[in-house]
Amino acid sequence: MVEQIRVLEIGARLDDPVAVDQLIAAIPDSGKLREVLDTGEAGQFAMYNDKKRELLCLACDGLSVLCFNVTDLDQEQAMAIANECQAIGEVWNHRKFIAALERAVGPLEHMRIQ
Repeated sequence: MVEQIRVLEIGARLDDPVAVDQLIAAIPDSGKLREVLDTGEAGQFAMYNDKKRELLCLACDGLSVLCFNVTDLDQEQAMAIANECQAIGEVWNHRKFIAALERAVGPLEHMRIQ
């Protein structure tokens, strides 16, 4: 059982430039993200930062983008979560992401979602 994980969730509609700007500002090293979002293409990716021990998971369905930043993970846990997220497909939501997270790392005893 995982004792402490912090999940930051942020989303934006692609036709709302203010919301997209806020989302991009909240994501570290997001320089190329705007270019990707401007295409309006559907897709998903995950990126692990080993220094910060955090995983960034992002999904775009062409109309909106949803991003989850999960902290206090080792690389093995991050890879397991990223693999589970691949199974979600293009339509992500809070419930599907948390279910993927729990399949990857086990039941979450203490989780803080912002």
